[in-house]
Amino acid sequence: MEQAVEKKARWAEFEVRALAALEAAMPADVRNVNQMLAQQLFAQHGLSRNVEMIKGQRRKQTYKDLLASLRNDEATRPTYVESAQQLTASVSPKRSLMSSDQRLGANTSVAERNDHMVGNNAL
Repeated sequence: MEQAVEKKARWAEFEVRALAALEAAMPADVRNVNQMLAQQLFAQHGLSRNVEMIKGQRRKQTYKDLLASLRNDEATRPTYVESAQQLTASVSPKRSLMSSDQRLGANTSVAERNDHMVGNNAL
């Protein structure tokens, strides 16, 4: 009888990147990292990889380099609050956050607004 050769599952680039992204986002004080990664990989991406497979990926230098670059990107990326503050500061609050109808309505009479509405509908 011929024995079947077990074929090792190969990791696609997407899968390795997803694993590294999950690990980079994980807090430093997490215990059982491999188990947590296996659970999150399945929950978020539908990828079923066992703990031993994950350990194998995490040992590779290419994975470690990818993880370091993702962590570096995360460290230099502004937080959500900082991004929102920068966006708010770069936008003129009164002018760009109001629609043309709202800007028109702020300083015009009802008749002028109606004329504007008729003019917009005619186009």
